[in-house]
Amino acid sequence: MKPGHIAAGIARTLVGVLLMATALPPMQLHVMNTFVLLPVLLGVAIIFLPALLWVLRRLCGRYARVVLRLLAAACIAGLGWLLLSFGVILAHSFPGQPPQDATVVVLGAKVQGRTPSIDLMGRIDAAGTYLKAHPQAFCIASGGKGPEEDITEAESIRDTLVQRHGIAPARIALDDTSTNTVQNLRNARTIIRQRGLPVHVALVSDGFHLFRAGIIAKRQGLEPFGVPADTDWRLNGYLYLREIFALPKTLLFDH
Repeated sequence: MKPGHIAAGIARTLVGVLLMATALPPMQLHVMNTFVLLPVLLGVAIIFLPALLWVLRRLCGRYARVVLRLLAAACIAGLGWLLLSFGVILAHSFPGQPPQDATVVVLGAKVQGRTPSIDLMGRIDAAGTYLKAHPQAFCIASGGKGPEEDITEAESIRDTLVQRHGIAPARIALDDTSTNTVQNLRNARTIIRQRGLPVHVALVSDGFHLFRAGIIAKRQGLEPFGVPADTDWRLNGYLYLREIFALPKTLLFDH
């Protein structure tokens, strides 16, 4: 085997192993889903790329070259979309300050029994800090009750804001029926109208989520300003990947 082939094989193996290793940080938090596994599958494919190409040539025969070119073009286009989406999402992860009269909307995330997940706790802490700095602000806690959750996400947000941050319960309204970001913000708009609250909203969520949530909020007639929460570094990779895949759906369908 030529030295160049050996070097390419070593490089391919290293890249594949690194991609597979990206699953370890979220697994430490007992997170395992499609978006955690996608880099792992890509890593396996890169390691066994010569074998996969051999199988493809056997299956496609004389059309193998055309198929390979189409696959290469699709991979380049997909990589371009990933990089562009990541750049846009990252650029909107650090927004400016909301106006003083903003209504605080805390977007829900998973609850483990009655305890906020690490992701949700970051959002609650960011909301608590903002509410203490702006004592006139009113808060809407969003999120219904999902599988393995003993209370709604909205109740968990409210209870933790009260107990951990000393926020008065009278300053918090519950949207305890929503199951996704579109419903979160649609229900928040209804509460805002019913209570005569400002349509300037301080959206509290993880930085990766603020761009897409802001798009949805604007479509609901709200004026969003992001309040980014701290995200555990072990979740960043898979959460950004999930958000990139969710972005086309939001751009096309989420109204």
